[in-house]
Amino acid sequence: MYLKSDPAFPHVRQRERQVMIDLLKIERHHTFCDVPAWGGYLAEGVRAVVDHPSQITCVEPSPGFYPIISPDFRVVPESPEKTGLPDATFDRVGSLVGLHHYTKPGHVIGEFVRITKPGGLIGISEVIPGSAVAEFLNGPVNRHTSGHKGLFVSAAEIAYYLDLCHCELVESQLVDVSWCAANRAKLVTFVHNLLGMNRSRIPQVDRALADHFEIVEDAGGARLPWSLNYVVAKKR
Repeated sequence: MYLKSDPAFPHVRQRERQVMIDLLKIERHHTFCDVPAWGGYLAEGVRAVVDHPSQITCVEPSPGFYPIISPDFRVVPESPEKTGLPDATFDRVGSLVGLHHYTKPGHVIGEFVRITKPGGLIGISEVIPGSAVAEFLNGPVNRHTSGHKGLFVSAAEIAYYLDLCHCELVESQLVDVSWCAANRAKLVTFVHNLLGMNRSRIPQVDRALADHFEIVEDAGGARLPWSLNYVVAKKR
């Protein structure tokens, strides 16, 4: 999931990214790691905050995503479980809905902490276990892509793993980050493209969304209810 930022609809997921950037309190001089980066969507948002894009590193294990990530960023072709990066490299580490792709979340979180400087912040956003978003991703998205069977970890579990790594919990919030588009057709097309649902057509995606969510349509456009847990911790 979250393969790239669809250039045809650049603002649909904007709140999802901005919440992470705000919670991490990123400053101009900070070094930042986006992990796993996928297409570097979070990194692109951080670009507007830091002094230079060379301060941003994208850890991405899948070669298919390398061409999508901006050449302005450093790309590390390693797993989030073992990045190969030196200890205490970054002021801020952010993971935007990527943890559920790994079967040992505690190991991944431990690596996040290892590469963070003492006093630095780690931010993790994740799908809520048992939520409509989780059921949609592990149901229709799993069936209509090459496969998506996520292991969704609760905010309490994420906080537990961070505590084991000697981090101090700063924030733990459930946030409405609804996806918004000009109309329903554009919203459904965005979901189809972003999540790589290539084994289905647009009407099938529309029906699947209707089975899991109540899409709000009004004069302001169309809104897909989408909530995530955000957990931020400081490395001691």
